[in-house]
Amino acid sequence: MTEDRPLDGDTLFYVYTVIEASATDALPDMPPPLGGGGLRLVSAGRHAAVVEAVDALHFEEEPLRGHLEDLEWLSAVARAHHGVVAAVGGATTTVPMRLATVCRGEEGVRRLLAGADERIAAALDRLAGAQEWGVKLYAGPPPAAPAAGGGTEGGGPAAGASGGRDYLRRRLKDRDVREASRTRAARTARDLHQIGRASGRVRVLTDVCIYRWWADH
Repeated sequence: MTEDRPLDGDTLFYVYTVIEASATDALPDMPPPLGGGGLRLVSAGRHAAVVEAVDALHFEEEPLRGHLEDLEWLSAVARAHHGVVAAVGGATTTVPMRLATVCRGEEGVRRLLAGADERIAAALDRLAGAQEWGVKLYAGPPPAAPAAGGGTEGGGPAAGASGGRDYLRRRLKDRDVREASRTRAARTARDLHQIGRASGRVRVLTDVCIYRWWADH
């Protein structure tokens, strides 16, 4: 945490997350996550952003664009971002900002907050008293199709029209099994979301279903 001293209007601020302006005690006391000026709050009306003054050599638009192609650099920033969000979220309800959100000057941060005021308020209200859980649903491997006669070793088509037809049938069956597996996973995900909503105890913030494929594509 740093002193709440004013910085010049060209200072770049990395914006981590947003909280209620009254929740000043939620600002964590930790070393500068990105090696900048340390964490501070910038307030606008009923909300405040947790920010850090950062080096323009890395966070100006042009160098930042290049850094976003650097997975090692991006991973380090993502870890710092998550660390701050987790620390703030442990003390109060918070709405994380998108990774690598940078504003110029405190006025830039205030404009960001003012422009999203209603959406931030709605998100804070929706998240109040809730815990964030990430749930992934994986479709299991499809059962192996029984080998049909007439095929060559390795699953290739046998010589002759009959072997070719058998091989094509196996490939079509494999495709159908994969599609059925994906359909079952999607249906299960929808059912789980509906159960959560109906219970009144689970609020689904994003509906994302991730499939793991064991089949070759």
